[in-house]
Amino acid sequence: MHVFLTIAALAVTSAAPAGDYVWPLTLDPQLTSSFAEYRTGRFHAGIDLRTSGVGREVYAAGDGYVSRVRCSPYGYGKAVYLQLSDGNVAIYAHLSDYYPDLTNFVQQEQKKREQYSVDIYLKPSQFPIKRGQLIAKSGQTGIGAPHLHFE
Repeated sequence: MHVFLTIAALAVTSAAPAGDYVWPLTLDPQLTSSFAEYRTGRFHAGIDLRTSGVGREVYAAGDGYVSRVRCSPYGYGKAVYLQLSDGNVAIYAHLSDYYPDLTNFVQQEQKKREQYSVDIYLKPSQFPIKRGQLIAKSGQTGIGAPHLHFE
């Protein structure tokens, strides 16, 4: 799946469909890290896209639902996992924020659990997503300069 999304992402121009997938940003595609790039003790699991700052709109690659949402000061920082209707999973990480309904849900869970870090698995009916729908804002949570990690 990672290889297919990487190839699909590289083959399109901004916001144009690649088969069934939509490029996640309205910016021109600019990679800052590639798939399987060696990192100390591991390989990079996705591609990193230049955002030239925080707060760029991030769009869903395809139809599906938010299957998991994470919020942490480390690693991926704020991340959204989309279970796509074709069976693949798209991951968006280092976000500054989620789309409003998801932000409210995450904040309620953080308050209920009395902690910032959460890792929440969701049901298909909770947050359905349509191809091209705004799902988040780019950021620099977790690690690194502002960019969008996309798997």
